[in-house]
Amino acid sequence: MLSNAAFNAFLKTLEEPPSYAIFILATTERHKIIPTILSRCQIFDFNRIRVDDIVGHLGYIAKQEQITAEPDALHLVAQKADGALRDALSIFDQMVTFSGNSLRYQDVVQNLHILDYEYYFRLVDFLVSENLSGSLLLLEEIMQNGFDLHNFVVGAAEHLRGLLVCKDPVTVQLLEVSEGIRARYVQQAQAAPLPFLLSALNLVSQCDREFKQAKNQRLHVELMLMKLTYLNGAVQFARELGAGSNGEAKKKSSVSGSASQNAPQPTSIAAASAPVAQPVAVPSAVAPAAVPSASSNGAAKMPPSMASSESGLASAPAEPEEIIPVESGVDELHDTPSIEDEEADLPTGQHQVLDTMPHVDTGAPSMAGHEPDQTAPTPKMPPLPP
Repeated sequence: MLSNAAFNAFLKTLEEPPSYAIFILATTERHKIIPTILSRCQIFDFNRIRVDDIVGHLGYIAKQEQITAEPDALHLVAQKADGALRDALSIFDQMVTFSGNSLRYQDVVQNLHILDYEYYFRLVDFLVSENLSGSLLLLEEIMQNGFDLHNFVVGAAEHLRGLLVCKDPVTVQLLEVSEGIRARYVQQAQAAPLPFLLSALNLVSQCDREFKQAKNQRLHVELMLMKLTYLNGAVQFARELGAGSNGEAKKKSSVSGSASQNAPQPTSIAAASAPVAQPVAVPSAVAPAAVPSASSNGAAKMPPSMASSESGLASAPAEPEEIIPVESGVDELHDTPSIEDEEADLPTGQHQVLDTMPHVDTGAPSMAGHEPDQTAPTPKMPPLPP
């Protein structure tokens, strides 16, 4: 917590120190020290002490002081110290003061007022067996013993994390507990499915994040327990539903494939030997629209509908013909079938226009057909009545 001016003043002392003086700077924020001071110091990084190392040191002290201590009790003290040996020694001294020369696990749990592993082992057993009543009664027991609900949620998350770690024998060593507690973790991890552990850890983490914003915190925790109780059944139901949908999809695909194989293919009648010169005769019962026109190569093709109707068999619809772009809006790649007879020519109507107005000589032919130098005849008016 030194300012830049204080660091500069201290730098002068470091440049010319007394021969008998050794300066030891302890800090957790090394980046705040100016580089001119760091360049004149030897840097040693101190990491957090492992739980097993603290347990070993506490066991050595208990042996020297002729104190009988259970390994689970020493592990609990070391975990409560959170990596600090000084805090572990203080807690160990207090426990010996209360319990005497015999330090038991239950005495440490009672004096430190912490949630025991037994609560969480029972909780997971209730959740896996879908026992909602047992879960709610266990929560009531925890609250009657004076424990905080938020600490219970955090402990539940740590317990689920331990079960997830114990799923693989390679990662069991990451669980810093005693051998007896570790064996119980491994046993319960085998009974809890992996999807259940992952989903439960997600729900507990969500409850931890939303705990402080909840108005009714107990109801919030109870709702989490309700979700966790029926989580295993929900996961199994989702798995069966997914398997059923996949089976129906496969069944539908197989049925459609077999139907397409058994369906008769559309046939076409074509004259492959010589081009047809005369039009095809059509029965009176068949509509003229069904008559195909002669193609450009001289082969007459019958539509699939006529072929199927004549044969009396129900055929599958033919695949649509590929659409080929036409460069011009008038020309086409093939002849279009017509509903009218090609040989029958309809008479073309002739329209005549009679010009009744006087023609004006403009040097161009008039609509009445008179030449410009001729005079148009004057129309006769009907006689007026007397």
